[in-house]
Amino acid sequence: MLAGSERVGTLPVAMAGRAALAVVAAAAWAALAVGLAGHTTHDDVLGHGHVPHLATVAALIGGWLLMVAAMMLPPEIVTARTRGAPTAGATPGATAGATAALAAATFAVWTGFAIVALSGDAVVHALADSRPWLERSVAPAVLIGAGLFQLSPGRGRLLAAARSTSGRPWRHAVRCLGSCWALMLVMFAVGLGNLIWMILLTVVMTAERVERRRARLTGVPAGLALIVVGVLVAVQPYRIA
Repeated sequence: MLAGSERVGTLPVAMAGRAALAVVAAAAWAALAVGLAGHTTHDDVLGHGHVPHLATVAALIGGWLLMVAAMMLPPEIVTARTRGAPTAGATPGATAGATAALAAATFAVWTGFAIVALSGDAVVHALADSRPWLERSVAPAVLIGAGLFQLSPGRGRLLAAARSTSGRPWRHAVRCLGSCWALMLVMFAVGLGNLIWMILLTVVMTAERVERRRARLTGVPAGLALIVVGVLVAVQPYRIA
């Protein structure tokens, strides 16, 4: 009886942690919706043939982190909810610390991903100067590649690992990166700050965290849709906006 009472007592503590993540995600969505970010793209950083200015890089990373807060925190809220209440005796301070550690690990891991993606994009820009066809092939390749990865068995195993909240926050953040990196890479192809794509991809990534069956209902159609869109862009190039 006492154990049950202790568990009930931890529910408000768990809800506070999820509420904090929800507030940060909502604030990020609001900032993106009113146009406070998303004006600086990777083309602004790399497309002028010279070393990018530090302020431009900082603006791009700042916009990227807003996107990460908007798109990656909702799946974390779902994961925390499916895990259930924390252990008995958890204090609000401990929960706040765990929530802050998870958010910090998420931002750090995805910032590292953005730096790697931006570095790869710099290589593509350098090669595309003498190969115009290469620049036209980037968006279709990213879309089709993301769709194929979405349908792959390996991605299913990575997603199952991302549903687990065991281990340190940085380990969980890395597992989430492993399951979602291809979908987030799509944002580099369609344009950072593209709200329509952000909403669609956030819905997919959040639904996939709930359970395996729902992951199939959303992940497979999303993968097929990405492949179709990639083929259409390859056949008739246009800006996906």
